[in-house]
Amino acid sequence: MSFPEGSRPASPSDVPPHVAAAQSQPPHSQPQYIQPQQHAQPQYAHQQPAQPHPAPQQLQYAPQPLNGPNAQSGYGAPRGSVNVFGVLSLVVLVVHACMSFVAPLVYRQTAMSGDISLASGVLMTVDLVLLFTALVLAIVGVTSKRAQRLRWTAFGGLVAAGVGLLASLGSILGGMVVSVLPY
Repeated sequence: MSFPEGSRPASPSDVPPHVAAAQSQPPHSQPQYIQPQQHAQPQYAHQQPAQPHPAPQQLQYAPQPLNGPNAQSGYGAPRGSVNVFGVLSLVVLVVHACMSFVAPLVYRQTAMSGDISLASGVLMTVDLVLLFTALVLAIVGVTSKRAQRLRWTAFGGLVAAGVGLLASLGSILGGMVVSVLPY
């Protein structure tokens, strides 16, 4: 059977090696690295003698180290000491959260004795001091360059203390505005 020139089916020897390697792989196998395609020689009226092809080089894959300050620690685990200021900031915030359990007991006791304004002022002052302390510890923890482990505690403490301080100051400001308004 004869085919017109240019329309005959490709034989296995006519397929470039990189295409044959890609076609012979099963669909879900490990990726294999193939040689880059070499440009075909232009075809002239006279054929040049075939030059022997050099043996294909073995391509190897080596994992690249992580970029950045944690490049040698493996799996991206930060090196350095624990961010103590961030951890302390979260501890102070836990103490601040526990004040919501203590405040009703203090208010109840002072309501029975008759001096609730003093207790209110003391609890408000302790609230602000705890939040300001947590905020300062978190800022020191965030700016610390050496303490990389558990650095997220400093960022979490910074956000939580900042939002808590804004809420407390807003509550104090709102209480002042309400006290000035006429009945």
